[in-house]
Amino acid sequence: MPLRRSYYKANFRTKVLVPVVVCMVAVMAVTLLVVDRRFAQQSEKEARAALTTADAYFLNSHNDHAKFLVQRFRSLPNDTRIRAAFVKADALTLSDPLKHLIAEQNVDAVFYATNEKKILDSEENDPTFPILAFQTAAMPAVEQALQGQDTVDTVCVGEKLYDVVAVRVYDAEKAQIGVLAFGAEIGDAVADGLRRLTQSQIALLAGGRVIASTLAGPDAKMQFSEMFRGSLLVGDSASAAASVKPMVLNGLHYYGITGRFESLKGNKTLGYVLLNS
Repeated sequence: MPLRRSYYKANFRTKVLVPVVVCMVAVMAVTLLVVDRRFAQQSEKEARAALTTADAYFLNSHNDHAKFLVQRFRSLPNDTRIRAAFVKADALTLSDPLKHLIAEQNVDAVFYATNEKKILDSEENDPTFPILAFQTAAMPAVEQALQGQDTVDTVCVGEKLYDVVAVRVYDAEKAQIGVLAFGAEIGDAVADGLRRLTQSQIALLAGGRVIASTLAGPDAKMQFSEMFRGSLLVGDSASAAASVKPMVLNGLHYYGITGRFESLKGNKTLGYVLLNS
């Protein structure tokens, strides 16, 4: 009899306690799911806000840099040391002054074109630099400068991005006689500087390829390219916040946003990806 009573008590406890425990576990699981979902939503909201701000800061920084480049190079043709060479319009006379400008201004290439768009001389800091391709890519900026406006453009030459700065050249009587065009690479050093400014990981792209990035590895390049190609399909109608997309890279969760560099040729394949983890 005592054994049967003990059995009934144990059976009753099991019938009561098991459902209670199951209910408690279910409540805890639901609570965790709700909290996790709200945490994820809040994280996404904060990431979108941070990336939208970083994107605006990135564009402002690039525009400010363009203005700085124009101001930096605008006065160079007025230097009496080299103005005589421009006025003389002789390739041999121009060679030394242009080489001096490359070393002094730490740029990759420079060339001088007359009002008739004739390139008299060009110099580069590396013998392997594709100077002819650069001249072709820089010509829209040169043409705009010939029309009376110092200009900055972003171009792709080979597998690299460059800032092109075209400034007007005057003679002693203040008559425009040509244009001086500079090329400065937008590479890993620039990307790293922008990373520190925006507090975001950055990839720079051109023609569907990653040109420079603060995150290394083939998987990163592939995902950057895919995200940027996806933004090209969406077009310019989407807002910055709406273009923020999730990404998992090297086991880390990120949110990314894409943008494009302004190009005088309207090249929509020149752009960037910003990531916030």
